[in-house]
Amino acid sequence: MPGRHDNSAFATANLARRRLNVFAMPEKTTSTSSTKLEDGLTSRSKYRIAIRRTAPPAVLALLLTVFLTTGFIGLDFGYHWDEMFALEEVSRPIESGVFLPRSYNYGSMIFDIGSILLLPKTIPFLVRAARESRPQYVQPYQELVPKSRAAPLVAFATSMDFLLRMRGVFLVLTSLTGVWVFIAVRACKRSGWEAVFASAVILTSWEIAYHARWVAPDTIQMQFTALWLMFFALALHSSTRASLWLRLSAVAAGLACGTKYQGGILLVPVITYSLLGFSTPTAPGAFRKAVKEILCNVTVFAGVFVISTPGIVFDPFLFWQSLRHVSHQYATGHLGHTVGAVGQHGFLLFVYLTLVLMSHWRVASFMLAALACLGVFILWKERPTITMLLLCAPVIYILVMICHRVMFARNYLLLVPFIALFAARGAFQVWNIPYPVVWIRRGIATCLILLFLANMTFLAFAAWTITLHRRPTGAAIVQYLKKHPNTRYLLSSTAAEAVTKENVTLSNTTRDSNAAQRYVFYSDEHELWAKLSSNLPGQYQRVSGPLNVNFDYYADWQGSEKVLDVSIDRAREMHLLASR
Repeated sequence: MPGRHDNSAFATANLARRRLNVFAMPEKTTSTSSTKLEDGLTSRSKYRIAIRRTAPPAVLALLLTVFLTTGFIGLDFGYHWDEMFALEEVSRPIESGVFLPRSYNYGSMIFDIGSILLLPKTIPFLVRAARESRPQYVQPYQELVPKSRAAPLVAFATSMDFLLRMRGVFLVLTSLTGVWVFIAVRACKRSGWEAVFASAVILTSWEIAYHARWVAPDTIQMQFTALWLMFFALALHSSTRASLWLRLSAVAAGLACGTKYQGGILLVPVITYSLLGFSTPTAPGAFRKAVKEILCNVTVFAGVFVISTPGIVFDPFLFWQSLRHVSHQYATGHLGHTVGAVGQHGFLLFVYLTLVLMSHWRVASFMLAALACLGVFILWKERPTITMLLLCAPVIYILVMICHRVMFARNYLLLVPFIALFAARGAFQVWNIPYPVVWIRRGIATCLILLFLANMTFLAFAAWTITLHRRPTGAAIVQYLKKHPNTRYLLSSTAAEAVTKENVTLSNTTRDSNAAQRYVFYSDEHELWAKLSSNLPGQYQRVSGPLNVNFDYYADWQGSEKVLDVSIDRAREMHLLASR
């Protein structure tokens, strides 16, 4: 039986957790009082209450429908450089018999998902091969399953059909980010509409939408981060099951780390909360319990990480070499994604988070970023300790990442669930201000609704441009040039050839680079992708082509070609004119 001191420590720990409740709301009435109140309501009032309860989940379902529908429409968006490596990892074990990815630049979650999708074909294939083989004491796998026999399955695993299946699964898994954030806000004792707002920040963002279609680890890590946030919010607001939710938070952190190693940063708030929630100066043995809680959570995290990425145990040399390669690359630079460490990287990241991430429309993105900052301020004012717990992971992550010389926008999708939660809190703080006239509140609500409607409209438009599947023509270039008659353009050799076929005379084109203001070129000509710089919003204007990626941040994109317009000064800086 536990001793008196253990009971005292447990009670003190529970009390400490209650004191840490950042989103504490007034206590609800008892069930008996609620029943009596509902009995006294008219049928009309009961109907309104039912609508209020069901409307937020219904709107969430609508947001998911739009996100998934536009995502599936644009699923066949062309080539992505990382996807071929992912398919090779999934197909390689069929030939080698070693069911490990043998490449560890990222965690093995992509390999795990792909292998699970391939199981309906892999298991019958291996069973059939085992039954037809001769029993011998020692026989290499390559003799049991020669390459010629494995070739059809390998061909399927590297086919476009299987790739589209994987893209669909990644899209669906990414959409769960909105669901987990919705539950996280509700776990914080906030209204259903605030939860819907947080989900809308995620599910209407074009940046998230086009990343969601990639067979890449970033949006999957974002989804596990949102799952972690949900469990962590439940831990913060549970007086009896905090340890259980904290364990599940460690599980989610392990999955995020197994997807991409930076996800391990999510363990920091778990450890900190374990220390704060289970250790108090006056409780005997409380510190020992806190240490035990920390060890349990770290063990759970490590176990889940090893299960998702077993190569750290079974392939340690290759694992270590992959980490060294990634570290060297981020320290030295990578093509047009190379930036100056700390200062420049930090500034460009700030621009991306405030003006780009949450909406294609810069004003809308800035509004949501401002609301997120307001949400942080309000929460810090209410409960600084828990706000610190929620902020420590993203802040540490940013400080670590900006010390590198490579900036990939997708690395920062891990921050999205936090931004969505804070933006929702800021928005509803603005809503709850006592305005002198009611139309101000209605105007604010209308603006926010129109913002998300504009985001969804752009998702649909971007998906439509992907379905066209044709090479940008000279007619599209001519139409673009006619829309800007007061700007003088220099055309690349390929663009000039396409325009010549249209047999039109344009007054705003020139062959003299010194007289030109803008430069128009095809994204795939003369391997320009190796020269183009990224991470500067607005430097490339789309003339024609699909909106399958934000070219400002992925200028080395080698998928469906586009016709782009850049200032003549930037063209000189990137040495594009030498390729004419």
